[in-house]
Amino acid sequence: AVGNEGAIKGLIPLLDDTSDESTRGRVADILGRIIKTKQQYYQVFFALKHNLNDKIYSNKFDLYEKFYQLILQCSQNLTYPEFYRVWHQKPSNLWQKLWQYLNRPIF
Repeated sequence: AVGNEGAIKGLIPLLDDTSDESTRGRVADILGRIIKTKQQYYQVFFALKHNLNDKIYSNKFDLYEKFYQLILQCSQNLTYPEFYRVWHQKPSNLWQKLWQYLNRPIF
């Protein structure tokens, strides 16, 4: 399933939705083998970046290492501006954007 968009989109949510470390680690390994396009690297990196924290590092070092390796792979396949944009991007909230748009000054 190398490059298979459906498989990748199905696996990414498993990184957060499941609490089983073994499953999350296997998903990270599989994603590392099947992502190939810049958009896929971008999506995986965005999904993983919030998982690199002190809590997961101290309690689940093996999982942290798998996530770190996958993020490293993604960062090596993105330009620096792309990497920077993903690292500093916050999850979009459609309603928040709509509210800001509707409450903007009209003058």
